[in-house]
Amino acid sequence: MKDTISEGTDRVLVRSAIEAAIRIGLIGALAWLCFRIVGPFIAPAIWSIIFAVALYPLHTWLKKRLGGREGLTATVIVLVGVVILLVPVALLSTSTIGSIEHIVVGIHEGTLTVPPPPEKIATWPAIGEPLHAVWSQASKNLPAFVAGKRKMFEPLVAWLLEQAKGMVYGTLAILLSLVIAGFLMAKAQPTVAWASKLAERLAGDNGASIVETAGATIRSVAQGVLGIAVVQSLLAGIGMLVVG
Repeated sequence: MKDTISEGTDRVLVRSAIEAAIRIGLIGALAWLCFRIVGPFIAPAIWSIIFAVALYPLHTWLKKRLGGREGLTATVIVLVGVVILLVPVALLSTSTIGSIEHIVVGIHEGTLTVPPPPEKIATWPAIGEPLHAVWSQASKNLPAFVAGKRKMFEPLVAWLLEQAKGMVYGTLAILLSLVIAGFLMAKAQPTVAWASKLAERLAGDNGASIVETAGATIRSVAQGVLGIAVVQSLLAGIGMLVVG
């Protein structure tokens, strides 16, 4: 009798363990699928929070001049940000496509030439002679040089295509982040209140100060990065103007 009860108990335990394993597996598979779906949007969501926090002082300043309308203020900031982003990207894309077309047409028609290398290059250690030889071949007959080195240029072309894809994806991600940031700025007060409550639940009485410190840190870092980017872009622009 005891053996029968023991066998029945074992069967129940085994059945329960199998059911638990199946449930855990299904939950794990569901979580993995959800992550695969949401994964591409994680980075734009994080960037949207950074944009919203960094631009919130501007949002506050502009809101006072637009009659306190938060939705309109956020829309104006997002539209200006989109224009600031898309105009340089469009100019860069147009310039790059035009330069590549000019190079390709020049190579096929023979109008693009490479000047001969200076003789002193051959005296450079290690790379001087090979570089001088390759440069000389290109200067004598550029179309034949390009045709003969096609395999060498294929990885470069593939790399350029990958960079172009990355630029397109990055631009779309930033646009999406700006749009989400606009919604966050339009609902800034409820969002900050929710974040403060969540931080208080996790960190106690210091939660609100942690949220304020995090916001101040994000704004400081954004201002530093923006300042460096402005200086770099100005120097790059001056350099391009100098060399024509």
